[in-house]
Amino acid sequence: MPGIDVALSGSGATSSTLTLTMPTFTVNSSYGSVASTGSVSDFSIRVVTVPVGSGWSSSTTLNGVVASSGLENKSISIATVSAFVQPSSATYPVSGQAIVTGAANSKVRLTVQNATSVLIELDADGNGIYETSITRLWSQLV
Repeated sequence: MPGIDVALSGSGATSSTLTLTMPTFTVNSSYGSVASTGSVSDFSIRVVTVPVGSGWSSSTTLNGVVASSGLENKSISIATVSAFVQPSSATYPVSGQAIVTGAANSKVRLTVQNATSVLIELDADGNGIYETSITRLWSQLV
């Protein structure tokens, strides 16, 4: 059934699990004479926070499909390969990997290198070989 499901459980100030799922969600909008449509399907995000020393660490996974008239009515899928882990002592995740798949099975793979940088790789033709890569600072991406 269409909708948004949210589940939150916790057992302390630094121990919790948050899960949000959207089987399907569509937004239609217009700005002046320009109309746009966007949708999210099979979407889920899960954040698990656990105590670590005097702080905490969160582990985040994200999966789903995004379609939009802004993408020429095509879609991209986002899949977390390994959870993005962020300790309370870091501004950004220190590990994790996700793959974004687009048209013709093209892919962008994002791999956390450390608390400050992310490796971005491109498989433009969808053959499973990443032809190009670049490392960027988290602060340049978010």
